[in-house]
Amino acid sequence: MLRRQLISCFLIVTLSCLSVHWTASQCAPRWDGQGSTPHIREIFIGKCWYYQTRIKVSTSCPKNCTDLWEKFASAFIYKSPCNVTQSNYNDYISAVTDTENIPKDKALLWSGVYPFVYHYSQRGRRLTAMADTFMGYMTNEIGNWCGQEAPPGINYQQCPAWGSCGPRSGVDMVYWEAASKRFAEMASGVVHVMLNGSRVPSYRNTSMFRYVEVPNLREAQVTLLRVLVVHNTGTGQRETCDTGSLIELKNEMNGRGIKYECIDDPPNLKHLLCVDNPNSKECQFAADGLTSGGSNTWSKHKIKFFVLPLIIFHYTVWLIQ
Repeated sequence: MLRRQLISCFLIVTLSCLSVHWTASQCAPRWDGQGSTPHIREIFIGKCWYYQTRIKVSTSCPKNCTDLWEKFASAFIYKSPCNVTQSNYNDYISAVTDTENIPKDKALLWSGVYPFVYHYSQRGRRLTAMADTFMGYMTNEIGNWCGQEAPPGINYQQCPAWGSCGPRSGVDMVYWEAASKRFAEMASGVVHVMLNGSRVPSYRNTSMFRYVEVPNLREAQVTLLRVLVVHNTGTGQRETCDTGSLIELKNEMNGRGIKYECIDDPPNLKHLLCVDNPNSKECQFAADGLTSGGSNTWSKHKIKFFVLPLIIFHYTVWLIQ
């Protein structure tokens, strides 16, 4: 009799556990994106030390990379990805930027021009975009991350795809909003922004540049917003400095007392685009300049001393990145 009771109790407990497990698995969210990057902790800490020892060597005591990881991870581990807010990242954002500054006149905001914007910024050699800073470098191209309420607290199987938690929601979107807000607050002097004039609108309502960075530019420390409008080779100009949404941006800056300047296809950006697309219609200015107004010998010298060094420089920088 006792044996039968023990077997009955065992079966009841086993079936209850299976039922709970089955119910939990059926009710667990099914996200439509890839899971957190494998070994994300080790990658994060490695990027942290690499930046401090190879990219921008700190003259003061370096930051504790393990501590920074713990602050970053605490924002999302053991939390549902759609319930994470900007405030969850406050401790990390404060810790990673407390000793960092963006050189005056060097801040570069952007929208619709990734990854070209970083070919131009050259890790802060020309201008400084967010991924050129310690804060941006740490999480740029690190892949996905999201949490779950069950152990181990990080979901390596699936995460919500960008935007699937709803507008301005989700573990990654709110992070980039928080980081973009801090970056804009740090900008001073002449602030540059690179926009894509081959898409309409160039200054779109859904871009973080418009709804996060522009509102957080500080009038007291920004003297000029310089807009660099680039147009993709082969697509033509769809918006220019004097048309469309860029007029809205100009009016906003004027209303806030921030001086405004806009340049369509600055020559340095146009030359950089033409390195990769030399045969496009927009790049024929280079070919015409090489074949007109002189002998073939002089044209060859132009190729040798002007075009080739540009190509060599571009790809040398790319290789060492």
